[in-house]
Amino acid sequence: MLNKNNEDIDWNIIREQIENINTSWSIVMLDLYDANVPNDDIISFGNALDKTIISIKNEDKTSTLNNLCNLYSYIPKFLSATSSEKYMQNIETTKYNIFMAYSAVSQDDWNTVASHLSNAETSFLNVVNDNEYSKNREFKINKTYMLIKDLQNSISNNDKQLFFLKYVNLMENMNTLQ
Repeated sequence: MLNKNNEDIDWNIIREQIENINTSWSIVMLDLYDANVPNDDIISFGNALDKTIISIKNEDKTSTLNNLCNLYSYIPKFLSATSSEKYMQNIETTKYNIFMAYSAVSQDDWNTVASHLSNAETSFLNVVNDNEYSKNREFKINKTYMLIKDLQNSISNNDKQLFFLKYVNLMENMNTLQ
């Protein structure tokens, strides 16, 4: 990670992934509608998807990252409307805030990074305190919480590479919680 050039983006992979999302969107849209997700959220996601496609087509890194964050913000909303599993909603809200912090780091906005990581910690504390979910998962949950704190502590260094290194580790760990 420290030897990797974070500015070198494989736009072909990103284009392929967004095309896959776009291709399945019409089916997902109907499923969300059937699950009683508010129409405004469904339409707004579609508009955000269009903006993301355009920014990827233009290979605009900052705009793409911002648009991807906007897309990701709908995951906790959709989960809230379709699932009663609060721990999943809190995990996705945590991931969203960590992703927003990543976006802010790429723009050297360290105050916003701190704010989003504080929000991530708050939402993840709901997972930590969910006794039913945390049963038999204490190690993974505690490890994730410590990685969030470690990422927060790295802010004072104002070092992008260090942040990205810790970000990757945290997100890999977050993905094991589901």
